[in-house]
Amino acid sequence: MNAGVAYTYCTYNERHTVSDLVACLLRQSGLQLRFLPQEVSDLYESHCLQRTLSRKEALLQALVSIINLSPHVSIVTDALDECQDEQIRREFLDFLKVVGQRVNLLVTSRPHPTVEDSLRGALQEKIQAPAQDIEACVGKETASTKFVLSRQLPLVPQLRASTIEEIVSKNTPRFLHTRFHINHLAAEHNLRSLYKALRELPRTLGEIYKETMRRLKKQNAEAVRLAEKTLLWITYASRPLRIQEFQHALAVRKGNVNIDDKALTAPKYILSICVGLVTIDERSSICCLVHYTAYEFF
Repeated sequence: MNAGVAYTYCTYNERHTVSDLVACLLRQSGLQLRFLPQEVSDLYESHCLQRTLSRKEALLQALVSIINLSPHVSIVTDALDECQDEQIRREFLDFLKVVGQRVNLLVTSRPHPTVEDSLRGALQEKIQAPAQDIEACVGKETASTKFVLSRQLPLVPQLRASTIEEIVSKNTPRFLHTRFHINHLAAEHNLRSLYKALRELPRTLGEIYKETMRRLKKQNAEAVRLAEKTLLWITYASRPLRIQEFQHALAVRKGNVNIDDKALTAPKYILSICVGLVTIDERSSICCLVHYTAYEFF
């Protein structure tokens, strides 16, 4: 190959190992070749056929052998800060520094001391959502049916402009704040209450989570019970749970021997009562908190 690109990423609700991350890059790089180096073929024969796991050193050596075949290789690693294990993050950064001498390397991460120390001297660029993108997002969401006053806002152009301006001004350049602020305002049912809510929009992420929990607890008692139970399951489960497992967990009552399918709560309702704090991955059906900072809050 004349040029190749391989990428990997970390997610806060998954366990990562250096071997997994390197193997991901190795597989992508190998698929871009017409033939595999002997080191890679040997690795396959000695481990895959015997159903054993490769050592990370062997994986690294195999990847380097592929990199050496191409003058232009780019490796992208996204959200490295979301790797939960500090030791794994350090080891993977050491690996990136080794291959970084042979490839073009792009790493994205929120500010993190380990990442910053390891990549000191590298060119850095702050990534943020442009104000016009946030404005476009707010404009679209406030016009959607989930926004109770979506039909009234266009009739009061000044209020619509104030709504967009206030949300943008209260946001650091990330869409997470925007999403919560829109959810916070969406249920307001008259213009006076919307004006009041706009003035009281929380600014920091901690304040946003506290305000979201206050909204959660204003629901009826059964909705609050189910929402709090959902948050507890997500926060303390030893592994990520799929939505079907959540439905069963929420349906269990003391003394139950079997799960009654008629007692399963609809996924859409679970998301609704958790007021934006919970999301369901479309591919894996895994339920998780909306962002890793939510795990830190709870």
